[in-house]
Amino acid sequence: MIPLPPGFDWKPSQAPAHDPAGPLSVSRPTGGPVHACHAWFGPRLEMVRWPLLLRFRSHGRLLPWLGPALRGLLAFSLKRAVCFHPPAVRDTLWKHCEGCPRQRQCPMGATFEPPDTLADRGRHQAPRPVVLSPEMNHQPESWPGMELRASLLLAGSKAMAEGKAVLETLRAAGRERGLGGDGATFDLDLEGSPSLMALGPVDLPEHPDRGTGMVPRVSIELTSPLFLRGSGMREHLEKPTFSDLFNAAFRAVEHQLNTRGLGVTLDMAAFRASAANVQEMSGDWSPFTQGHYSSRGATRYGLRGVQGGASFGQVPEGFLPWLVWGGRLHAGDLRVSGAGGWRVVQE
Repeated sequence: MIPLPPGFDWKPSQAPAHDPAGPLSVSRPTGGPVHACHAWFGPRLEMVRWPLLLRFRSHGRLLPWLGPALRGLLAFSLKRAVCFHPPAVRDTLWKHCEGCPRQRQCPMGATFEPPDTLADRGRHQAPRPVVLSPEMNHQPESWPGMELRASLLLAGSKAMAEGKAVLETLRAAGRERGLGGDGATFDLDLEGSPSLMALGPVDLPEHPDRGTGMVPRVSIELTSPLFLRGSGMREHLEKPTFSDLFNAAFRAVEHQLNTRGLGVTLDMAAFRASAANVQEMSGDWSPFTQGHYSSRGATRYGLRGVQGGASFGQVPEGFLPWLVWGGRLHAGDLRVSGAGGWRVVQE
């Protein structure tokens, strides 16, 4: 059990349990989650997900999706709280942490920077070990006592070891800086117990037909906006296909394991051919747009993605673990801010 950081109180969970802690779970609308747990042996990537509750203290204008704002608040505050360098050097020479000689000993380096790998090639594209994901906000502004739920995923032992520093920094930042241009302040509590998870190559089928057969209907329900790009395309996809969702899930899962030396072996040609034959039965995709300001690049631009989900028929069972873990780890662009989360429902 991960110890509770000092100063935090447990709050009874009122959020729907859509992400159990087992290595594989596929929800069914008529009952509880169905667990398909593999034996816990062999090398694995360990993870923890903290359920969070933000209780606002002041009035302030809020965006529908607070993922980038919450991520920016935490990253900005964490770097200033833990960076080894004096402010003048931190904000100039080491404005971006990559290459810092102290990165391996720093909580910022263990969470918001690429994980240590056997080779430095492609580190700037490596998946970050942290995902901070708030639920969608349906209120145009906050008020004292308003609640918003979120979750914090830390992947890998180094990131997990910094959970206390990350949570305490976010709590202090919520009270002192707040969110948005109005600085809407909030208190941070933990809602329920953390979920401990582990994923290894043994949990992932090597072929789409590895299973008991076809699943008549599988639904992908987004829990946050999804930002996907097609092959060779600059524009985001407006109606993701089953192949698009599988490819995004594969990249999210494979990158997390591969950067830690846990290579995955699979017949990608078979998966892609099989995915192309899966037909959408019904779709509920809707566009998502929101303005965004990147303090890292000092640029403003519009976010364009999708919300909703879709149902697919006759899905080979070998796809399910990939899809479940893709939604759990979050897929596509802006995953650190909580984008690309989904749940898998087997009907």
